[in-house]
Amino acid sequence: MFEKLKSIFREVFDLSMDTAQPDVIYERVIGGTRVKGTNAVLLILSIFIASAGLNSNSVAVIIGAMLISPLMGGITAAGYGAGTNNYKMTRNALVKVAFQVVVAIIISTLYFRFSLITTTIPTEQLLARTEPTLTDVLIAVCGGLAGILALTREDSGTVVIPGVAIATAIMPPLCTVGYGLATAQWHVSLMAFYLFFINAFCIGGSATIMVRLLKLPTVKGLTPEQHRKVTRNFIILAIIIFIPAAIMSFSVYMEHVEEGNANTMYSANDSSSIKMDTGNGIQKSIDEKSHIKVLNYFSNSFISYEYNNLISASLV
Repeated sequence: MFEKLKSIFREVFDLSMDTAQPDVIYERVIGGTRVKGTNAVLLILSIFIASAGLNSNSVAVIIGAMLISPLMGGITAAGYGAGTNNYKMTRNALVKVAFQVVVAIIISTLYFRFSLITTTIPTEQLLARTEPTLTDVLIAVCGGLAGILALTREDSGTVVIPGVAIATAIMPPLCTVGYGLATAQWHVSLMAFYLFFINAFCIGGSATIMVRLLKLPTVKGLTPEQHRKVTRNFIILAIIIFIPAAIMSFSVYMEHVEEGNANTMYSANDSSSIKMDTGNGIQKSIDEKSHIKVLNYFSNSFISYEYNNLISASLV
């Protein structure tokens, strides 16, 4: 019975049926690492579009930037190179990604610095890129697996790739880094860059795992001892990278608990306005026609307000 179920499972999830030829896959991956010509133009355009979307709090505009950004190509190529033991390819891809990252941060910083609508109070879409959690890790892993899987199919994954680009969101966090630098809010830049980093790491790592599962040809083989060492180092690095995300996930959970307690207090008191002490010297004043969201970044130095009608808040 178990063997039959195992056979059915293998048949249903068989990925070898429509896998493209190795040389075709290689050319597709290499094509995504180019930083000249069309990709250079698309990079600059996506930076401006993402920055404008973040600044105007427009989800649709940000999605447009995700779709045309060429950044994911280099990250996927780095993972592909690691999966096929082509470390020269991985190194070259990472250098190109680093160059694109620097360009994105510089241009977005200049945009936010000289934009007439930039303020020190970030929009909701900017704030969304400053709270990386384990949910972002899960999305990036699934997106990375889907992305490399699409690139290895015979039909080249023209339907899947846009969805992966939207889900993993590489460009918006980098532009948020630029916003933080332009407005001297270093905590915003730090958190946004961390979100970009875990997205990039998960996409590249997922590509490496999928390439090895597909058993694509490798440049050179590893001895069993070398394979164990590489795997061990990868797991250790992943744990170190994900620890801050786990901590922030717990923080977000506690915020939700506090909001739930506030709603319970409001219902119990049936009053138009109540105050709740959230700790660290911050009080929330909530009435029936307003809503406030207070976000603390490590030192409690950053407070943002989400307006509905009327908000009153005080630092004690």
